[in-house]
Amino acid sequence: MIAVLKRLAWISGCVGTAVVFFFSSYLSRVTFGSEDYSWGLKCLSLTLLFVQLTNSNLVILQGLMKLGLLAKANLVGNLLGLIYSLTLFYFLGSGGIVPSILVTSILTLGVGLYYSRQHDYLPALHLSHETFFIKSREIIGLGVAMSACNTLTLVCGYLFKIYLVKQGGVVDVGYYNAGYSIFSTYVGMIFTAMATDFFPRLSSTKDSTSFSNSVNQQGEIALLIMGPLLIILVTFINQVVSMLFSADFLAIVGMLKWCVLGLLFKALSWPLGFILLSKGDSRFFFLSELIANVYFLAFNMIGYYVFGLQGIGISFFAAYIVYFLQVLLIARMKYSFRYEVKVILVFCVMLTLLAIIVVLSFFLPLFYFFLIGIVLFLFAFVFAVRKIDKQVPILQVIKERFINRK
Repeated sequence: MIAVLKRLAWISGCVGTAVVFFFSSYLSRVTFGSEDYSWGLKCLSLTLLFVQLTNSNLVILQGLMKLGLLAKANLVGNLLGLIYSLTLFYFLGSGGIVPSILVTSILTLGVGLYYSRQHDYLPALHLSHETFFIKSREIIGLGVAMSACNTLTLVCGYLFKIYLVKQGGVVDVGYYNAGYSIFSTYVGMIFTAMATDFFPRLSSTKDSTSFSNSVNQQGEIALLIMGPLLIILVTFINQVVSMLFSADFLAIVGMLKWCVLGLLFKALSWPLGFILLSKGDSRFFFLSELIANVYFLAFNMIGYYVFGLQGIGISFFAAYIVYFLQVLLIARMKYSFRYEVKVILVFCVMLTLLAIIVVLSFFLPLFYFFLIGIVLFLFAFVFAVRKIDKQVPILQVIKERFINRK
């Protein structure tokens, strides 16, 4: 599969480079209204090849569970690109945009190659055309399904923003974007970080028992990480919104409180969504996400129409309850998967604590609300640490590294 992936990276990169190079004049007219930037686009067409080759090296490291090398490659590559870009912008201004993007892609490619060669993974085997076409169909099929789902999500988001403009105005669109960015960018980083390890580990699992254990373990870990974070987020939600945006955006606080409840259901349904991907069932995965996007859009429209901005949060919460039931039913029917009792108990504990703090936030005086919120957070944090310590001895590691060292 590694040889197939690298060849696909070369083919797709070269095709993308050729398309942008030969259609640079047209792209310049469509994007900028003139052909003045066609040469810049021709130069930048090479970055498509470099980026594809870089991503193939990073994906291989991820698939081989070389997460330390993957982290170093990302960190060093982005850091070198940032330093070089800042230098060019300082001396050349806007004239440094094209060389900055081009050289940064070369630097990240070089770094990716260096760290990928730290692990000897390349088999010295000849890959026949027939083998390549058979194997590449699986990768392309899954990639097309994932790309289609991402496109569908963007389209549904765009349609909802159009609906917001017509029903409420541009101001509500700004509020919605601000609230969405908190969960997609800041909270979303946690899911992205966990997926880096979880997806390749799940894909490499062969027997059904280990597969079920991996999903259950990841579901429990996701709940234990998200639970305390969501509780402290609700406790200081006004301060978080004011710090990230301004006091003018406090109108989204009600929406965010309901969204937080939905995020706990997302934490439980998130590992289930990877089951279809790990099994390579791209068609069923696309169908599942298509249905989910449709009712997410419908719920958002109904929620906003009935309750305004806060209704978006309520619809987010309701939609993720439905989504959880949907992916759980799929996992149960197709792969005989079920969550263990211990995972359900963790979910019930975190949901109860989170529901308490959300309900209290609507009527309790600020001082008592902060006090109870901090107490609930500490309880959830200690509960999570003890649960995680049973799987990974983090308390022993902390003791050995910091306490015994003294």
